[in-house]
Parts: sequence; C-alpha cells; structure tokens
Amino acid sequence: MSSPVDYFDLDGEWVQRHPVKMQDATVRGFLLPADMGALQALCRTWINDRPSKGAVQVEPLFPAVILVDADIAQLRSGDPQHGQRGYLHERDVGFFLPIKLHVGGTTKIACLIPYLFVDNVAGIIAGREIYGFPKEWGEISYTAVPFNLVVEALTLPQYGAKQPVVKRPVIEMHAPLFTLGVSLGADIIGAMKALSSALFHALGLDPLKDLGLANSGGFDIIRLLFLKQFRDVATSTRACYQSLVEVVGQMSAFSSASLLVGKFDLTLPFYDQPRIADTLGLKRTTTALLGFSVSCDLTVPLGTVLWEA
Repeated sequence: MSSPVDYFDLDGEWVQRHPVKMQDATVRGFLLPADMGALQALCRTWINDRPSKGAVQVEPLFPAVILVDADIAQLRSGDPQHGQRGYLHERDVGFFLPIKLHVGGTTKIACLIPYLFVDNVAGIIAGREIYGFPKEWGEISYTAVPFNLVVEALTLPQYGAKQPVVKRPVIEMHAPLFTLGVSLGADIIGAMKALSSALFHALGLDPLKDLGLANSGGFDIIRLLFLKQFRDVATSTRACYQSLVEVVGQMSAFSSASLLVGKFDLTLPFYDQPRIADTLGLKRTTTALLGFSVSCDLTVPLGTVLWEA
C-alpha cells in the first residue's frame, strides 16, 4: 500500500477535507424484489473476480435492493477548518445492495451502491474522489402529495457513432394511492430494530434460519463498500489507482422513523446506457415491497482501505 503525500488545497476546488457531516437529512427507502442471479453477478464483477481476486469477498444478503432518496439540508466538511466555510444542500437517489462482506476472517453486513444520482456537482466531485461513491449528475424532482419522484440523467438511448447523449428519466416512482407514515419508535436503536424486522418480514425471510443472522438488536451505523478507481492516462483500459474502501457511517440526532403505507410503483426505462434494470435484476416496472422514512443526522467518517492494487 502506497504512502499518502500532502494534498494541495487549491483555490476553487470542492474536494474539501473529510469526514462529511450531513445535517437534517430525510432518507426514504423502498425495498424492491430483484433477481438473485443478477445480484450475484454484480458482486462477482465489482468485487470478487476483479479487482481483488478473492482478497475481499461479498455476496447479496437477500434477493432485493433498496431505492434510497436522501434529502440533505446541510452537507459540510467535518474538518475544524473547512467545516467553517459553509454548507451545501444535496439530494441523492440511488440503489443500495445489502451484502455480506467477508474480509480478514470476519463477516460484516454492508451495502454496495451500484448507482447514485446527485443534484449537486460539488457533492459529486468530492464523493467520487475521496471515497469512491459512484455519483453521477441527476436532476431530481419530488412531490410529497401525491408522491412523485423522478430522476433525469444523461443517457445513451441507443449505442451508435451518430447517437447524441440526451437527458432522459432514468428512475420514476409514483404512489397513486394515499400514503401515510406509521411510527417505528422514538429512539434510533429501537426504530432500526423495528425497521430490520419489517424488511425481513416483507421478503418472507427468517434472518436466523434463512440468512444465519441474529436479528436481535437495532443499529445506528451504515457500513458501505466502494470500488474506488481512476482510469490511467497512458493506457485507457487500465486503472492508475484501484482500491476497495470501507466506510462506517454514523447516525445521530435522531428525529423520527416510520413505515410508509401505500403502493409505490417504480419504472426503469430501457437505455443502452445506463442499464439499471438489467444490472440489478429488476423488472422495468415493479411495486415496492415496503417503504420507510428516517430523519436524522449522518456522518461519513474517514475510511479504511481493505485492498489496493
């Protein structure tokens, strides 16, 4: 593993010092049934077969992904100096794949994020460069009543030398029926325990019997695994840097958590790029098995390099 050198802070750049503080965040999630074979293939391609060649192993936790919509009122650097410079508002919409992460003789529950669309360019730059978040620009529109979430992003509807890149909807979720929230509890550990139980129940799974997990407690952390890489300037098919990064996000300042009652319908239009439905094993039109909302603060701390090329 190479030794870091001093980073030069340049005027006008947006890669500020981490950790990252997210204040007054509202996170909505929607559990979506997915094909296990497609999720296993994604794990092999991203992590197991390459790049680590077995040094780090992952497997899908269950045959589903979670569509996450995060509205972050204030996102700022947690560094004592850079944190005083100001904050930005950011909205993210992406797909989280819960996984079993096997490394160093231990097994942990974590998430891969295959797709993440962000409406703030500064957030895209810093997230990609520091951690390896797969952030892409997206124009996100949302209304609460009736529930309507649409993400427009850059697409190639069809590959071809004369085909232009165009902005099109890549994610559309609507709830034609009335929705309401059912509280999961007043404290973060109890609420997350209730949410975990609801997720497994919606999938028809017993966490101990089917997955070997003891679902006896709640949680206030979110473990993420990233493939961080940069294309090499001299050889276009090679990476000049490539690593697997683990980050353990911390939840705090808990405000509320609830289940969302309603019929949340997802549409994923087909393009040659991106191919979200095919990659994640999702139907192009599907209905969420469960919806939830959590309001709290989040911290994305310094990360750990699990493997480096």
